[in-house]
Amino acid sequence: MAVSLYLVLADQLTARIQGGHYPSGSALPTAYDLEHEGHPVRVARDALRWLVKHGWAEAGPGGALHVAADTHDHGLDWDHLTSVVDSLVQGHAGLRPASSLMLNTASTASSTAASAPG
Repeated sequence: MAVSLYLVLADQLTARIQGGHYPSGSALPTAYDLEHEGHPVRVARDALRWLVKHGWAEAGPGGALHVAADTHDHGLDWDHLTSVVDSLVQGHAGLRPASSLMLNTASTASSTAASAPG
């Protein structure tokens, strides 16, 4: 499964929003700003449209995009994130899919808890 470049960029932008780089109400970069970061304009536009469609951004005066006020309410879709990571590492020798990493982490945590003195 190939990952669309606009989804990768949209994920990077949502991470910046969640990390506080773009606080609620602040202006988001334009497609042309993102082009200067090395992203094709079409990819940048699609990523920005995705942010609007999914409630991360809203149009402000003059059509500029701003971080939506309620971005703190967005939960993480772990299934989607896992599939994106898995598709990115597919075909790279030595890398394990994210789904196996999460399973290993969970089993290690439960075995550690079970072996702890009670």
